[in-house]
Amino acid sequence: QGSYTWSNSLDTSSKQIRGPGESNQTYSTQNWLDPASEKGPSNFDVTHVFTFNYTVDLPGQNMAGAAGHVLGGWQLGGIVTLATGVAETLQLGYDNCRCLSGEIFGVSTTDNRPDLIAGGDSNPVLFDGREPTAYFDTSQFEPAPAGFHGNVGRNTLRIPGVSTFDFSLIKNTRLSEQANLQFRAEFFNIFNRTNFGDPETRLFLGPGRPGSPGRITSTTTTARQIQFGLKIAF
Repeated sequence: QGSYTWSNSLDTSSKQIRGPGESNQTYSTQNWLDPASEKGPSNFDVTHVFTFNYTVDLPGQNMAGAAGHVLGGWQLGGIVTLATGVAETLQLGYDNCRCLSGEIFGVSTTDNRPDLIAGGDSNPVLFDGREPTAYFDTSQFEPAPAGFHGNVGRNTLRIPGVSTFDFSLIKNTRLSEQANLQFRAEFFNIFNRTNFGDPETRLFLGPGRPGSPGRITSTTTTARQIQFGLKIAF
């Protein structure tokens, strides 16, 4: 069984239930007098999702005798999940526009967005997103002039997605007409792929105080896990 979904959701504000590959950002408007400038990908927007699962009976299922007990009854199974990351907003991290620090009518005024340099890329992911110490190129952005809003849009950066491959090896052995012995070896994230969490998206801690933008310090899935099982069905 397999499925593929392409989607594109746009809005001016959104939240979402946390899960693997999902942003932890919530609604934060840069200029509440200009809501149209907030239009961009939804916080939960995932462009591509592919899932595939299978079970394969290996040859020798109906072999009789001792050979059947050894070579028969084997199955392979697996689940593949591939999904692109959701969108996050790049922020300066301080009140560069001088719009009053804190909140106005419940809307944050401190998370100002930066300016994009001339000819810059608003989604400058580096090394295919596989370098956790420098997920994106911070040199593409600069603070807007003091007292002004930045021109970078909302949710322009795509955070890491999710890629997992689970695998199982199963052996069914008929003990009698009414009893079956099953051995299972299951490998979760068999290729031990690291699925990174959110990068730091605040470029500065304050005026002239660089932060750690682009650094990733968490993962969204576990490392490889292996488990074995033995059961009798009757």
